[in-house]
Amino acid sequence: VNYGYASWSLGFNRKENWAAGICYVNYGDFTAADESGNITGEFRASEYAMNIIYSRELDSSFTVGVNLKPIFSTLERYTSTGICVDIGVTYNNPDLLLSAGLVVKNAGVQIKTYTGEKREPLPFEVQAGITKGLNHAPFRFTLTLRHLEKYDLTYDYDTEDDSDGFAEDILRHVILGVELVPGKNFWAAAGFNYQRRAEMRTSTRTGTTGLSFGMGFNAKTFSLAYGRDTYHLAGSANHFSLVLYPEMIFKNIHRQ
Repeated sequence: VNYGYASWSLGFNRKENWAAGICYVNYGDFTAADESGNITGEFRASEYAMNIIYSRELDSSFTVGVNLKPIFSTLERYTSTGICVDIGVTYNNPDLLLSAGLVVKNAGVQIKTYTGEKREPLPFEVQAGITKGLNHAPFRFTLTLRHLEKYDLTYDYDTEDDSDGFAEDILRHVILGVELVPGKNFWAAAGFNYQRRAEMRTSTRTGTTGLSFGMGFNAKTFSLAYGRDTYHLAGSANHFSLVLYPEMIFKNIHRQ
């Protein structure tokens, strides 16, 4: 399975920003067979989402943004399309080393279904988060609250995933993070997702499921980051990110 995202952004009059991007998931090649198990060939499966983004600074503290996302999915000969929107607002106070945000994700509708069946709901979600830095130490702490639109995040069909009470229900909404930021050019971070740990644990061992860590390096012309996320005891996901700053690259070329 391959996953990728590419985007481009442009700023206007120091307060407005436009961006466009595309996100894709390629599930690879599959072997096709009939109901008796006879091999009939191969097929592919992939999904794409476009991103058309606009953001604006309301004042020195608040910024709002909207992301319009047309969606396309193809699974063998079946296709589906949809459209949704993300809406967010952020608050930033440099004097207090405090940032906070609220986002409504994937509010929209499935336009074309795979086989003409009833339309399926999109993965709607409301998230909130807050990050606080320390005045005399290079650390930042983050609290993220997921699925604020839904109280109980356990699965009805899984009797082993039943809630253990109020505290368990609250923890399933929580993601905790800590960052080490010794300077502008380097950072390291770690996170803990209780919901993922509760869902993906086994009866004998939990391991590092639900834990993640990463680090990044910033230069004048680019930023490079690496992250590792443990989804299950069977394996982890590695993420590499590269951000290029064309204006700085062209400036350096011009100087030379």
